[in-house]
Amino acid sequence: MRLALFLTIILGTSTALAQGSDTCQIWARNRCETIVEQARPIARTTPIYPRFARERRQEGVIRVNVEVNDRGEVVLAEATEGPDLFRASAVHAARQWRFRPARVNRRSVRSSTILVFRFEL
Repeated sequence: MRLALFLTIILGTSTALAQGSDTCQIWARNRCETIVEQARPIARTTPIYPRFARERRQEGVIRVNVEVNDRGEVVLAEATEGPDLFRASAVHAARQWRFRPARVNRRSVRSSTILVFRFEL
């Protein structure tokens, strides 16, 4: 259970994947070692600054939770923090990102991460 919690908090790998029976494949000195690689962005899209926010000279920071499938595609994006007027633009951009998938024991797995978009003039 501790391994699953560690992967969920630190690396963003979903708990269900981390608890699978085949996540442990490498043995060294009579103990099992798991190799974990976090998902890394390989293609990014910059969000469009909303015109009405630019005209009012408004700025903000948006946090977007994203889930990445085992092919590196964003399958879910949800803004969790920040001003409402920037959220749609940030989520739209996040959905277009592509990642090198997270890997456990050299096998691609579904994962989640947080993207931060800063809207500054």
